[in-house]
Amino acid sequence: MFFDEIMQEFQSRVGIDRKQSSYLQYVNTDKHLKQFLKEKYNVSDIPLSQLNLPFIESFDFYLRIEKKLKPALVNGVIVQLLSAARTALRRNFVSRLPFFGYKMERPVFQIFLGYL
Repeated sequence: MFFDEIMQEFQSRVGIDRKQSSYLQYVNTDKHLKQFLKEKYNVSDIPLSQLNLPFIESFDFYLRIEKKLKPALVNGVIVQLLSAARTALRRNFVSRLPFFGYKMERPVFQIFLGYL
């Protein structure tokens, strides 16, 4: 899986120009992506050519509705996937970014002011 390769490269840079906490975000994204592929497609991997807008929107829906993740966490997972897609584009594994037309939901933050 291409994402595994991206994670290995990232991990090799931890402590040099990457943080362990950022690597753990990749681990989290990888976990969700593998669960999604298994539950929805009954596969462990897909070709990069199948990473398209309907796939991304379905993954987004899965994270929000089925996994009940908060919007900020969903966005973090999607950003990691976008980063991997950009790497695939730079390496000429895909001819265009599959995120065209995808819009991230902006998280709503609630501020608790306590009792006045």
